[in-house]
Amino acid sequence: MLRLLSETRLAWRRPLDVADDDITTNEASTSQSEQSLALPSQTVDIVEGQWVTLDAAGKATLVTVPTRLAFPTFAAGERLDVNGLGQVCGLFGMFVAETDQFRLDTGDTYAAGTDLTVENGLLRPAAAGEPIVAVAEGPLSAATTAHPNGLLRFASLRG
Repeated sequence: MLRLLSETRLAWRRPLDVADDDITTNEASTSQSEQSLALPSQTVDIVEGQWVTLDAAGKATLVTVPTRLAFPTFAAGERLDVNGLGQVCGLFGMFVAETDQFRLDTGDTYAAGTDLTVENGLLRPAAAGEPIVAVAEGPLSAATTAHPNGLLRFASLRG
């Protein structure tokens, strides 16, 4: 889930074709006349709020290792149109948002000002030398869910 909290004048919403590795073909066979966006023959395996990068072909794929070229998805596989078209909507630019797509099960803490990187599609605190894609507005930890609704609030650094 990704909830924008700031104005989007400095953000750019960009449709991105999804890499084949991030699409599951549905096995239910339907006739040509039954094909529609309501009955997609594929499912995009990316959840709204997960972070993607661009592969060598320029297609969106989940970030697996920290990279500077990483963007959260604003529209992803929960939507029928996304599944039917095989496209996600990447959000580029500067904005403030909340998400549930962050790592918290490893004891990571997110204090205000914590530099964030992304790995396996999820935000997490950046280690020294890792690319930084956002800054936490914290605090949030496994021991305390001080943020409203247990969501991580962050500011994107893509300008």
